[in-house]
Amino acid sequence: MDMRLENVCLGSSLDPNKSVRSSWKNREKKKLSEMYCRMLLGFGVPKNILKNYKSSSKIATSVKHAHLKGLADPTGKIPEGKCFIPGYTNNNDGQRVLFGKCFPKVYVSRSPCLTPSDAKLLSVIGTKPSTMNADEWDELCSFEFGSIIFGLPEKYAPLPCMIADGDLDG
Repeated sequence: MDMRLENVCLGSSLDPNKSVRSSWKNREKKKLSEMYCRMLLGFGVPKNILKNYKSSSKIATSVKHAHLKGLADPTGKIPEGKCFIPGYTNNNDGQRVLFGKCFPKVYVSRSPCLTPSDAKLLSVIGTKPSTMNADEWDELCSFEFGSIIFGLPEKYAPLPCMIADGDLDG
């Protein structure tokens, strides 16, 4: 399955207002790569938690990782050092909320990633920044799940450059 379709299905399965084909839910997922396992161990994830996650992530509804396309902030208003991940999910109270409201931090890496410094734990915005107008916020929220939108740098290097010396061109 191509990654775009995989992200559409995963995004739909996270969003309580959407449905996803049962064939996708019931299909065994691709094994979590050894590269990512080494990264998670290097980042301090205990072996027993990684082992349990590897096993459970074969089930579509248990997946907690995705391959996202990096984008530069089209509004220029996402705070530096933060990102936005479009899409919705249920919070602990069962309410439909933006992904970043439910998951305020994400572990972001690139492929290939060879050392723990090739990844970052990033803050995800889940509410409209005060510097952003409603139209700009609506524009960000209109993107489908499957992208990660990085704030533009003011003082430091762009976040993608700080993740395995990457960039946004593929």
